[in-house]
Amino acid sequence: MTLDNGEMQEKPYELIEFVAGALQRQAGVGHEALHTATLSGQFELYLIARTPVQVANGSFDVAKTRQGEEIVAQGSSIQRYGAQTGKVSKQPLLPGSSIKGMVRSLLETIASCCVATVAGAIRREIPSHLARCTKVEQLCPACRLFGMSGSGTENYQGQVSIEDAMLIDGSQVIVRTPLLWAPAQGGRRLPPRYLRGNAAIGRKVYYPSLPALGPDARVALKQGSTLRTQLHFANLTAAEMGLLIAALGLHPDYRFIPKIGGGKPVGLGSVETYLNQVLVYGDVKRTGRLGGKPVQYSGDDLANQLKAWTQAATAAQLLNETALHAVAEVLHLRNLKRPPVEGMY
Repeated sequence: MTLDNGEMQEKPYELIEFVAGALQRQAGVGHEALHTATLSGQFELYLIARTPVQVANGSFDVAKTRQGEEIVAQGSSIQRYGAQTGKVSKQPLLPGSSIKGMVRSLLETIASCCVATVAGAIRREIPSHLARCTKVEQLCPACRLFGMSGSGTENYQGQVSIEDAMLIDGSQVIVRTPLLWAPAQGGRRLPPRYLRGNAAIGRKVYYPSLPALGPDARVALKQGSTLRTQLHFANLTAAEMGLLIAALGLHPDYRFIPKIGGGKPVGLGSVETYLNQVLVYGDVKRTGRLGGKPVQYSGDDLANQLKAWTQAATAAQLLNETALHAVAEVLHLRNLKRPPVEGMY
C-alpha cells in the first residue's frame, strides 16, 4: 500500500540494538575429541507451525488453486521410499540449514556477535567492533557454535549441527500473500531508518501476525503442522548451552516463537519449539569414544537443567537479557493475533 508521502507501507518489525561491549572472541575448541570438561550430545526437538511456513529449495512444483488455475510455486521436500507401500513419495521438510540459520540469527541478536553476512557496500555502516570473524583463533560465540567461512585455511565447522526436520503431522497448502519489496531497492546504503548517525542500529526482527492476503502464491506447510528434528552439539560449555537454548526460544523466563522461511513480514513462518529430551554423553575417557550410556534429561529434570544452563549463560555474560527480553516481546505468542498490514509492502 502506498502512503500519503508516496512511500511503500513499512514492514512490521523492530530493530533490536546491537549488544554493547567488546566481543568475546575465543579460539574454536575443535572436533578431534569430545572433552570431559564440556558438554556433547543431542536435542530431540519439535517445531509446530503456528502460522503457515514456507521454505523453498529452488525446485518448482505445479499446483492447482481453488479457482482451478495452475501455478508454479516453490517448496521443500525429500523423496523417501516407503517399505510398506513399495513406492517413492515426496515428504515435506524444513531443511536443517534453514533451522540453523534461524537459530544463529536469533543467537547473534541476544549475544555480542559479529555481523557475518552483509553486503560489501554497506559494511562501512556496521560498527567496527562487530566486524566479521576471519580467524579460527578469534571467533565470536555465533561463529564458535555455527561455524565461520574465512579464506585459505581459516574456516571453522562449528559445534552445532541440525538435521532436516521431517513432517510427522500436517500437510502442504497454497497460501496467497501480498507482494514484498526489498528495502532500499537499488540503493547502496542502508535506509536512514536503520541508522543512528552513520552506524547501523541493530538487527531486524519481524513481528508475528495473522497471515496477510494477496496475489503472491506460495507452497507452505499448513498451520498446525508438526516436525521433528535432532540438534547435535559437541564440546559446549554450560554457558554456551544456555545461549543456544535461549536462541531456540526456550529460556524458562523468556519464551518466544521464532520465525523461519519466506514471508516473515506478511505473517508466515512462526514456529513454536519444544524440547522432548536432551541427551548428554558420558565421560569418553572412562567409557569409550561414544561416552557410554548418555545422561537423559526430560520432564522436571530437563526444566531444572534448562534453568541452570541459561543462568550460566547470563553469569558468563554471554547472554544479554536486555536484548533477549526485547526479542521475546516482539516474538511473543500473543502477537500471533496482530492484524496484518494490508496491501503491497
